[in-house]
Amino acid sequence: MSKIERQQQEGFRVDYRYCVVHVIGRYGSTERIQLLFEKDSYIRPEHPKYKLFSRFTEQEKEAGFLDFEDYGPDKEVWNVLLQNKSLEIRGHRLQKG
Repeated sequence: MSKIERQQQEGFRVDYRYCVVHVIGRYGSTERIQLLFEKDSYIRPEHPKYKLFSRFTEQEKEAGFLDFEDYGPDKEVWNVLLQNKSLEIRGHRLQKG
C-alpha cells in the first residue's frame, strides 16, 4: 500500500495538550498512538517552550531517532527504540536508563 493510499484510509486525532497524534483507522477498528516529532518546528522561536523542544529534537537527532520516513515511529516502536539504546525520557531529555 502506498503512502497516499494509507493516508486516505487513516484519520487523525491531535491531542495538543500532550503533543500526541492518534492515528485511527477509517472505520475505527484500530488505533495506534502516533507521536509528534520535532515539536520545535511547529512553534515560533518566541514560544516559551521552544528551547526545551529544540534541545530535545537535537538529542533525538544525535541518537538517530529522526532517520525515518512518513510520520515516524508510533509510541510502541518508539519505546522499543529507546529500550534498544538503553535510553529513557525524563522530562524533555533523553538519558541513559
